[in-house]
Amino acid sequence: MRLVCCALLGCLVLLVAACGAGEPAPAPTAPLSPSVVASSPGATPSGVLPTTEVGELVVARVNGVPVLKRDFDRQVAAAHAFAREQGVDPDTDKGREMLKGLEVQILDSLIDQEIVSQAARRMGVAVSDEEVQRKVDEIVTQQGGREQFDKDLAASGVTYEDFVRDLRAQLDWQQMNAKIGQMVPDHAEQIHVRHIQLADEAAARDVLAKLQAGQDFVAVARQVSQDAGTKDQGGDLGWLPRGVLTPAFEEAAFALAPRQFSEPVQTPIGYHIIQVLEKEANRPVDAQLLEGLRQEAFMTWLSLERGRAKVERYLSF
Repeated sequence: MRLVCCALLGCLVLLVAACGAGEPAPAPTAPLSPSVVASSPGATPSGVLPTTEVGELVVARVNGVPVLKRDFDRQVAAAHAFAREQGVDPDTDKGREMLKGLEVQILDSLIDQEIVSQAARRMGVAVSDEEVQRKVDEIVTQQGGREQFDKDLAASGVTYEDFVRDLRAQLDWQQMNAKIGQMVPDHAEQIHVRHIQLADEAAARDVLAKLQAGQDFVAVARQVSQDAGTKDQGGDLGWLPRGVLTPAFEEAAFALAPRQFSEPVQTPIGYHIIQVLEKEANRPVDAQLLEGLRQEAFMTWLSLERGRAKVERYLSF
């Protein structure tokens, strides 16, 4: 078993899938708000990489703390090997571009890990040495004992010290993710809402007139709605809290009284006629939605931390 940081491997899977696909992924059909994910700012060109006091090459610094080139190189090697296993050809222009994208992503990931670990220490949630050792012992047992564990490390080109350092950063990330996620309540004001999505305002006003004249919302939605994900259910989006819908849709929906129709509401995917069926002031949030809201809260927090951090990059791509 190859011992590769789970967070890195997850990034690789997503990147390989995205860069290797022939067509872009389809846009979501429901008017949901995208997660806040900061884009990569790229690397600062530099001639010679700086070093630490003990001569280690440095690819970046986060608030003065170095990100080591050997960590970057190790993860790049794992990324290149994984990409080749997934069919990426490094001898083609597309393959070279793909691998360069992986390298940029890895540098960003290492910087993010340091940002999160520093925040974890600052906020008193960084994992202790004892917690790290317990996790190491658990992994050693899962690998079939220390001998097999050491063989797997050697096969992966990872030293024990590097493995422990990566594991600590991963656990710090999990701790901060959980802490920020806990700030999102599991009960919230919610609406049971449905909508009909149209291409333009004129079509939306025509549908609104039909509804106001007494035509059945479900039947009209099934006939004309362009939201393929909900039209067969009569446009029903279910129970939703704030923070899930796009801002314009959410503002209009939460302002409605039950059974009232909205005026045409424009969002990036079209125009919508919205109807709220029910409202509850303090309803339990669906578990899947709650997880999404908590992940979005963490990414929003991380984006703010990125903005506060002093990050120096020494690689050019």
